[in-house]
Amino acid sequence: MTVGAVNADGTVISNSASDHTIRAIGSVTIGDHIYAQDCKVLGKAPALPFVEIEV
Repeated sequence: MTVGAVNADGTVISNSASDHTIRAIGSVTIGDHIYAQDCKVLGKAPALPFVEIEV
């Protein structure tokens, strides 16, 4: 997920490659790629390209 906004209450708004949005608790900056689970930021993720392959 990519962080799109950082809120004053300690949460961030993140968007996935499939266009899903979540609000998660954590301290990261806008543009960071993150791992999130149960609406909590687990940590930063590497900035890898998104590739979709049809099978």
